[in-house]
Amino acid sequence: MKIKSHWGTHLAPLVACLHATRGPVLELGMGLFSTPVLHTLCALHRRDLVSYDSDPAWLTMYESYQSPRHTLRHVSSYDDAVIEQPWDVVLVDHLADRRKIDAMRLASWARFVVVHDTNGRDERHYHFLADPPINSAFRYRYDYVAVRPTTAVFSNIEPVAWLDSVLDGVV
Repeated sequence: MKIKSHWGTHLAPLVACLHATRGPVLELGMGLFSTPVLHTLCALHRRDLVSYDSDPAWLTMYESYQSPRHTLRHVSSYDDAVIEQPWDVVLVDHLADRRKIDAMRLASWARFVVVHDTNGRDERHYHFLADPPINSAFRYRYDYVAVRPTTAVFSNIEPVAWLDSVLDGVV
């Protein structure tokens, strides 16, 4: 069964990565699905979560989530986002022209980088394959293709092939 909606198709690999880790989480681009899920799961497990967005409306929508464990940050430019620090899980689901740039910025900082919208038809927006390709920054890659748009999980720290058995049959 294929899901028709493009909303929330990144949740299965994102949640799998969250369950495999215990450290801090970064969200680049707040969303209707990711922000409530990340907020709830991080709160349940007493994990720090930082959510960045360049659109003030997203921060206003979730301002009640601001807490000692969940920091909401507005940036006019993602160049100003202070993200070069250790993270266990990072969700990259923000501006199209920034996804590859910021995923690559995090290559040496994050255990798992979950990038939404990685299927080939979206290459014209995200430029994941353009020189240098996003794969050049990471040693390991897993593609969750059960639903579209697809999601990739990258890591330089550990192989991500374990996701195949965890997500087999999950749609």
